[in-house]
Amino acid sequence: MAERRSDRSPRGVIETKALNISVRGIVQGVGFRPHVFALARECEIRGWVVNSKGGVEIRAEGSAQDLEAFVAAIAHRAPRMAYITEILRREEVPRGYRDFTIRPSDAGGPRQLLISPDVSTCSDCRREIDDSSDRHFRYPFTNCTHCGPRFTIIDALPYDRPRTSMAPFTMCQDCAAEYGNPRDRRFHAQPVACPVCGPQVCLLGPNGTARASGKDAMSRAMEELASGAVVAVRGMGGFHLACDARSTGAVARVRAGKARPHRPLAVMARDVEIAAGIVRLRPAERDALESPEAPIVIARRRVSPEIDLAPNLAPEMTSLGVMLPYTPLHILLLSGEVPVLVMTSGNRRGLPLVTDTPGALQELAGIADLFLTHDREILRRVDDSVLRFDESPRPRPIPYRRSRGYVPRPLSFRGPPGPTVLGVGGQEKNTFCLLEEDYAFLGAHQGDLEYEEARRGYREAVADLSRLLEIEPRVVACDRHPDYFTTEFAREFAADRGATLVPVQHHHAHLAACLAESGRNGPALGIIADGTGYGEDGTLRGMEILHGDLRAYSRLVSLAPVRLPGANRAIRRPMRAALAHLHRFLGPEAGEEFTAHHPKWRRELEIARAQLQGQINAPQASGCGRLFDAVSAYLGICREASYGGQPAAELSELAGWGDHPLPFDLVEDGEGLLRWDLARFWEALRRRAARDFDPKRLASDFQRTVGEMFLAGARRARESTSCAVVALSGGVFQNPTLLAGLVQLLESDGFEVLVPREVPPNDGGISLGQAAVGRMYAADHY
Repeated sequence: MAERRSDRSPRGVIETKALNISVRGIVQGVGFRPHVFALARECEIRGWVVNSKGGVEIRAEGSAQDLEAFVAAIAHRAPRMAYITEILRREEVPRGYRDFTIRPSDAGGPRQLLISPDVSTCSDCRREIDDSSDRHFRYPFTNCTHCGPRFTIIDALPYDRPRTSMAPFTMCQDCAAEYGNPRDRRFHAQPVACPVCGPQVCLLGPNGTARASGKDAMSRAMEELASGAVVAVRGMGGFHLACDARSTGAVARVRAGKARPHRPLAVMARDVEIAAGIVRLRPAERDALESPEAPIVIARRRVSPEIDLAPNLAPEMTSLGVMLPYTPLHILLLSGEVPVLVMTSGNRRGLPLVTDTPGALQELAGIADLFLTHDREILRRVDDSVLRFDESPRPRPIPYRRSRGYVPRPLSFRGPPGPTVLGVGGQEKNTFCLLEEDYAFLGAHQGDLEYEEARRGYREAVADLSRLLEIEPRVVACDRHPDYFTTEFAREFAADRGATLVPVQHHHAHLAACLAESGRNGPALGIIADGTGYGEDGTLRGMEILHGDLRAYSRLVSLAPVRLPGANRAIRRPMRAALAHLHRFLGPEAGEEFTAHHPKWRRELEIARAQLQGQINAPQASGCGRLFDAVSAYLGICREASYGGQPAAELSELAGWGDHPLPFDLVEDGEGLLRWDLARFWEALRRRAARDFDPKRLASDFQRTVGEMFLAGARRARESTSCAVVALSGGVFQNPTLLAGLVQLLESDGFEVLVPREVPPNDGGISLGQAAVGRMYAADHY
């Protein structure tokens, strides 16, 4: 080693220095301590490293130069799954340590907020699973510090095996040796296991009787899937329903059992090359599939796929949701004859994902022929994440669902300090958000909260994450909709705990979510496009431009309101929405003509016309989603919806970015609000359709028209506010073509555009916005 004169005392002896180093972030369960151990050996450091409730604590002794190199290596050479937010250091008095050790975890000290998500199987573990000479050969629970379950098995912090669902499994001699070897990648890997000492799989019949276990269970399950069976598979965060994606009959049985006749089903491909043979993967999409998060990626289907998949996988859709195997169990299931499996959530419609075996036997009875389960407890329900990329030249992600692989990794919040805030989310696509210090923790996807089972799961999830993070909300922010379950929950939660209740208007929450994700407090213009957001005046809004920040907002532009005949029935029957738009903008005669041209729908439309004329059960609404519904039905793309957003989804799958936008008007409503008036739009659409009925071309021109409407509205809003920052949010911006086209229009006109890239633009993101508004309220009033 070269002599370092700066470290020498006047007598020529290298002086020993000491540092206490505190590392904050996601540094537990990711191989951080063994990594620090290796760095200490490399840098000739003595001392110790320990997990604490606050993260990782290090006592380091060595020369000043060696200590600086050691701290730099910790910061810049962290394990791939580590996420360092802060490194604190202070000088200490040397104690003369002779080596470097890893100490047992310390449950004291400041609490640890950051927890690793579950991560997909790493390449080293994949190699071992395929290696017949390795003791992990074909073992479905193989993992190491670089991969495997984390969030779904942790019961309490700090993260050590006794505080996980691996506690019942005593390590064998071989696993204990790997666990205790600082040079092994399984050093202190808490879920470490092998066929001798770890969890085991079991194949059950529909009545719960065992059919096979261990490797025989895996082989039998593979055979049954190849023969057309539907198998309920217990994975990392819950059950999937799996079947051969090439089998029309098996897919039909899954659809019938889940009461899901049209909503696309996701598939799991054996590897990325198989996936590339059924969908067109751009580099960004391929990277996402192979990332540690391993989400479902929605991509365009190939016109001539290399594998003939069942035609009822995604009817009327030109895209398909694809993921890769992210656990050893999935890898093994796909190692046989079947190259692509349907992997859809193991639940019945409207109910939460099933996580336990008795629950699966009861709830999935009649759907699954067999149950491939295991004896490692799933401590919390976590569904698959879903991602899509926009159609820009450099595709950017659009999160549809943020869950497995991402949760509970927080987002940074750059607003003012204040008390802990709970944002309870909305009624559909629900997530909740706990805002603690400068971290925003979004919970796993909860879905729709219509049924009591889903509501019970929501309550449990809020309590569980609060307990795990050891935080107690003092502010509760909720939607203003009086009939949402989450609104009722927030009122009860606040009353029981003496917390402050902060109602937040739905679209203000959308704007705030985009601002908070972008690290902004505002002001900004907010282009909000969704189905229905409850306004303070009781109207249903869904297409407007706001001006606001995290504290308050004002409305500047909105779609002229249209009555929805039959209220929610108009969402399930978009022909009613088409009739309503024609009636509103072109008059009752246009609605009568539309009815006459569709004899199959005559009775339905006659009832709707009566409701419109009598204003009976026909609430006013101004939703962009309902506009998409109306155009989709008018063009014959989707006239009956079996799931939310189906008419808009099928239109966007068919359409591109048109060259010939249709006319529209921006008019003053007499109360200081600009309205998009669609009379000229509908008249022009009728004329074009009569002249040359080409649904694809007309739908493309419609999408371009929506983009031009938003651009025109943003220009007028900029004139009145001098604000040139635009935030886009709302479920309509899941449309990859519309999003990319609108961003290009706005940026070309000089706007700075903020787009949600980490949280969904749909209602899965509003809990973040609610929490941000709640924190600002607390900053102003506490």
